[in-house]
Amino acid sequence: MIKVAIVDDELSAREQLVVYMKKYADSVGEPVEIKCYDGAPAFLNRFGRDACDLLLLDIEMPDVDGMALAAQVRRTDTSVSIVFVTNMAQYAIRGYEVDASDFIVKPVSYGDFSLKVGRIFRRLRSRGESQLTVNDGDTVKRIAVADIRYAEVSGHTLTFHMRDCVVAGRGALKKYENALLAAGFARCSNYCIVNLRCVTGMSGHTVFVSGADGSREPEGLAISHPRKKDFVRILNEFWRDNI
Repeated sequence: MIKVAIVDDELSAREQLVVYMKKYADSVGEPVEIKCYDGAPAFLNRFGRDACDLLLLDIEMPDVDGMALAAQVRRTDTSVSIVFVTNMAQYAIRGYEVDASDFIVKPVSYGDFSLKVGRIFRRLRSRGESQLTVNDGDTVKRIAVADIRYAEVSGHTLTFHMRDCVVAGRGALKKYENALLAAGFARCSNYCIVNLRCVTGMSGHTVFVSGADGSREPEGLAISHPRKKDFVRILNEFWRDNI
C-alpha cells in the first residue's frame, strides 16, 4: 500500500486531489491510504507518527509555506517523494533544494496528475521490491536498495552505508553494480557507488550525500578524476528527470 499525504489550505483543492488519487489508484490496481491536512502545523503535528510515501504539497499557505515545510521534512526524511501542487510555477525550480520529485500546476488536470503521479508510483513500487543479498561469510542479510546511501569496498570488505545502519559483507562491488545502476546509483570512483537520491550537492571532486539518520551533516565522498565527467553527467540527468 502506498501512503499519501495531501497538504493544502484550500478544502476544494484537497478534495479534488483525493478524487484524482483514488481514480488513478483504482485504474492501476494500487491500494492507497490518503490523509489530508489543512496546513503545515496540522501536518507537522502528525509527522513522524503518520509516515507517508508521497507528499502532495501546496506552496502558498499561511503560517508555513510549502517550501519551508518541505525543508523541515527533508531534515528527517530523505526518502519521501515530494510533489508540489501549486499555481506558483515560477518557484518550482526551487524544488531542487528539497529534492522534490515533480510539480503539478493548478488548476490541476487529471491527465497531468495521472502522468506525474504514475511516475512516482512506479518508482515507489520498484524501490520497495528491489533488494540485495549480502554475505559476510557467516551470515546472509537482505537489504533494501532504496535504503542504501552509498556502498564502498576496501580490500575484501564491502560496506553498505544505509539510512540507519552499516551493513558489511565480502566480495567485489562489481557484483552488485548492475542492480545498483539500474536503481539510480552511479560510481564516483572505482571503490564507491552512490545513491543519487541521497546526493545533496557537489564541490570540486567531492560529492555530498545525506547523513545516516537524515539529520546529521552530509558526508563528503571523493570523486576520482577519471570518473568525474561521467558522474557529473549522470547526476545532472538524474536531477533533470526527477524534478
